[in-house]
Amino acid sequence: MSQHSTSVSPQKWHDSGHASLCLLGNYLRQIGFFEPLEKRVHIQQKVLKYSSIQKLEMLFVGLLAGIKAVSHTGMTVRVDRALTATFGLPGCADQSVLADTLDAAQDTDVADLQAAIADLFAQYNRACKHSIDQELLVLDVDLSPLPASTHAEGSERGYLGRSRSRTGRKLVRVRAAGKLCGRR
Repeated sequence: MSQHSTSVSPQKWHDSGHASLCLLGNYLRQIGFFEPLEKRVHIQQKVLKYSSIQKLEMLFVGLLAGIKAVSHTGMTVRVDRALTATFGLPGCADQSVLADTLDAAQDTDVADLQAAIADLFAQYNRACKHSIDQELLVLDVDLSPLPASTHAEGSERGYLGRSRSRTGRKLVRVRAAGKLCGRR
């Protein structure tokens, strides 16, 4: 009896602190979410390793991962190979390269980007497709403040819930509720 050894190439696995974003990235890539950007936005810039659209997608991934500035991409997106791979990106550019791409954008590029975002909003936003004639659109508005450090950007000292003099951010969060979100 002969033994057959099958050689299976090992699949590359990467650890990620953003596993839920990896799932989202895979889904967005499957549905072609970035196609309006790729069709409309053409920032004139020399391409060495990454196209300008890929750099904008890297910034988008960074925003989803919670970056507050372009300089934070090196600490979040660039080091997370699984995150960039699931969004279909070959890697992540250096922060200076990303900033140069934003600087290279002209007024027409910004207008094209705004139009592409408007297309995405119209295509994927469920509130725009809601028929007010058939049912009311319920909006959930949350005005509760979020506690934050005294040194945090946008934080103010004031009344936060039961604490009379605490520091925090005053944010307004609005979401469409009801049937739109799968519950009644």
